[in-house]
Amino acid sequence: MSIIVSFIIAFILVTMPLSSALGDISIPWVTVVLAYWCANAPEKMSVISAWLIGFFFDISMGAILGQHALGFALVAYLILVYQHRFKFAPLAQQILFITLVILLYRTLAWQIYHSFGSVSYSVAYIWSAFFAPIVWAVISITFHSRFPKRSF
Repeated sequence: MSIIVSFIIAFILVTMPLSSALGDISIPWVTVVLAYWCANAPEKMSVISAWLIGFFFDISMGAILGQHALGFALVAYLILVYQHRFKFAPLAQQILFITLVILLYRTLAWQIYHSFGSVSYSVAYIWSAFFAPIVWAVISITFHSRFPKRSF
C-alpha cells in the first residue's frame, strides 16, 4: 500500500507547475521513487511493473506511448541488477549512481523526443537530472524513517 501511495504522491508532484524561472527543468520525482522501491523492495518491484508505471506516466503526461515505459524499465533493470551492492553503499555512492542512472534515462527520453519531433525540449531537460541527488536524499531519509524495515 505504501508503494502505491508514494507513486500517487510522486505523480501529483510531477504535475504541479514549477516557477517560470526554472524553465524546462522538471524534477524526476517518479523516477527517483521508482529507483527507491527497486532498491529497497525488489520483491515487490520488477522491470515489468516499472514498465507499467512508465506506460501510465506516458498516458498521463501525453508523451509518446512507450517512451517513459522504456526509460523506467531501464532504470528498474539497472537498479535491480546492482541492488545488492547499491543497498549497502554509503549515501554518497547511492546518490552518484542514482544521478548517473537518471541522467541516462533523461538522455534517452530527450533523444526519443527529438527523434519523433513531438515536443521541443531544451538541454535543460537533461540537466534537470542533477536535481535527482537532492530528491534521492529527501526520499531516502523520509522513507527510511516512515517505512522502517521489519524483522521477523
